Amino acid sequence: MPERAQAAFQLQLARQLVPGHSLFGHQCTLLGKHAGTGDVLVALEVGRLVVVPLTWGGPGDARYPHSAFFPDWADFAANRMAPDTLDYL
Repeated sequence: MPERAQAAFQLQLARQLVPGHSLFGHQCTLLGKHAGTGDVLVALEVGRLVVVPLTWGGPGDARYPHSAFFPDWADFAANRMAPDTLDYL
């Protein structure tokens, strides 16, 4: 992902993570973006991975965006990446 795009996605993620959201206060490092959706993959400081759908709306809401947590890369690959590829077969 180009550096400029990465900065835009990181900024939008920060806007959405308001107090009360499950990711608020965590150090979220943007790793990538799903090519077909607004979902981004972030790593938390504790080593877990999280898929967050960006809404591109105004300030966040503590209930949204819903996030999918994965304890490690193996779990992410098996339970998120593999099912996503089925849409392209």
